Amino acid sequence: YVYEDQVKEWRHQRNEIISFLNQVDEAMVNKLLFKHGSGIRMNLVQMLKWTFLHADRHSGQIERIINDPQFPV
Repeated sequence: YVYEDQVKEWRHQRNEIISFLNQVDEAMVNKLLFKHGSGIRMNLVQMLKWTFLHADRHSGQIERIINDPQFPV
């Protein structure tokens, strides 16, 4: 993976999320619109919180891998 391409894709996805959120009707915010693979249903706020917590978890995993003395093997 090329770092610059990944940053560009991340920014694109971020802008897509912002655009989507700007279009969401306020009445929809508390409706259970999203279904996690485990079957848990979430509203928009819960889904965003879960997404960011999940991304933080993976960020920590990636940092540990990159900082391992044997990386890259």
